[in-house]
Amino acid sequence: MSLLGSPLKQGLFQTYFKFIGVSEAPITFHRWSLIGVIGTLLSRSVYLPFGHSNIYPNQYILLTGGPGSRKGTAIRSVLPLVEGAGFNSFAPNKAAKEALWSKMAQKTADRFDDLDFSDEYVTEMFIAQDEFIDFVGIGNDDLVVNLTNLWDNLPKFNNPRNTKSDIVITKPTINILSGSAPGLISEAFSSVALSGGFFSRVLFIYGGYTDIKITWPQKPDERLKLGLIAQLKLIRELKGELVLNKE
Repeated sequence: MSLLGSPLKQGLFQTYFKFIGVSEAPITFHRWSLIGVIGTLLSRSVYLPFGHSNIYPNQYILLTGGPGSRKGTAIRSVLPLVEGAGFNSFAPNKAAKEALWSKMAQKTADRFDDLDFSDEYVTEMFIAQDEFIDFVGIGNDDLVVNLTNLWDNLPKFNNPRNTKSDIVITKPTINILSGSAPGLISEAFSSVALSGGFFSRVLFIYGGYTDIKITWPQKPDERLKLGLIAQLKLIRELKGELVLNKE
């Protein structure tokens, strides 16, 4: 991917792989971690027309591999870049359902303190965790159902509560970049995840073990980091309809 006026001489992915250098994590984990960041930064600013609706670039990505396959290494490598690009809407480490939606609702409310109420405001959340099971918990069916529905980029999310005021989130836009060991998936999720469509919305990216062992990793090149952040900021600014060429 390259943009007009990019500060990078090479494409984004080539530069990112150079920035990562030699890594114990498989290259496919690094590639898809960066893809997850791009989708997060684009949010609902760009779209692909699809009949009576639009397709947005949000993604639910689970890096899938055994213990020690360095899923977390790949995920943590992109986080300083997405923060450097100005994104700060991260999910908490643990997903108590009400707390998660309350945090998003508060972002909506904070925005309305400065602007007139508008259903046009996009409320973003990036779930970026080493292990998805640690985040979502075991048997948390209600949260899984909510995440399944929110993948479709609803215009508004209403979550009635028995106490205080109801939760209202305008244009909730969620991206997930996390990891899971294959054996934990069936243990942690009930049939709700399968029959309810959650798994059909998840991209399972499998990566095996590499033979690379690094005792003392080198410090990343700061110039490459700044160049990557500059290009991600340009991506964050993209807006409008995506147009497919004939190919």
